[in-house]
Amino acid sequence: MHRPALSAALTAALPDGTLRYGTAVGSVEDADGRPVAHTSAGALTAEVVIAADGIHSPVRRQHFPAHPGLHHSGETAWRTVLPAGGPPVRAAAETWGRGERFGVVPLADGRVYLYATAVVPEGYRPADVRAELLRRYGSWHDPIPALLERIDPAAVLQHDLYDLAAPLPRFHQGRLAWLGDAAHAMTPNLGQGGCQAVEDAAVLAHLLDGADVPAALAAYSAARCARTDALRIRSRRAGRVAALRHPLAVAARDLAVRAAPARAARRALDDLFAFDLLAFDGFGVDGCTRPD
Repeated sequence: MHRPALSAALTAALPDGTLRYGTAVGSVEDADGRPVAHTSAGALTAEVVIAADGIHSPVRRQHFPAHPGLHHSGETAWRTVLPAGGPPVRAAAETWGRGERFGVVPLADGRVYLYATAVVPEGYRPADVRAELLRRYGSWHDPIPALLERIDPAAVLQHDLYDLAAPLPRFHQGRLAWLGDAAHAMTPNLGQGGCQAVEDAAVLAHLLDGADVPAALAAYSAARCARTDALRIRSRRAGRVAALRHPLAVAARDLAVRAAPARAARRALDDLFAFDLLAFDGFGVDGCTRPD
């Protein structure tokens, strides 16, 4: 499912007027146990504030000024969605080269999501996106060259890939909590960035239902910190393996991937999907613990 389709479906389930677009949040204060969000539309008081303000979260920087911030992975990524109507793409696939990757994901409505990564300096931006992608991936196996011929350069997004340099000490402070990339930004190598935000939301909604807010947010930190930081580290390590460039290292990596039984590869993903979203009713545990 294309992410905007999921967002639209969730938005449609909300009462009219719930969302307020185009309103910038500058800061959030929680000095008196009643959080106040200072926005471009004025100050808003709330029972609880959930900061889901993304990887560059200004609210995270405000409340954790000593945190080291973001870590650059050494890679950049291009992403786009092709319209329906081209040659059919039957299954998702990712191809690894030397310091480069190319991924293809068919969407439910017939469109195709494409992504590509390359090891390049931070801030690298080619003048001609189409020429850059064709130079890097145009000689790769089918159907990659044909897919590249269909891209609209104006619809290609490019972002350098980052994760948090270190875990946050906790995901809450008073009546303020962080969710998704604002709390645990990770590289996309496991496809878990958006998924972990959904898990955060489900756990947080469950814990806040009829509970004392500060205790519920402390339980949220206890439930989510260790899991999300383990995935952040695992995703970083997976990216390092995929981004190898030295010919000998690449050859050893590719041999190991070919030799790994499919069952073992699937089993390695079990813990991504075995998390019990509603198993956290124990309050009173404050702060995050970093996994070994």
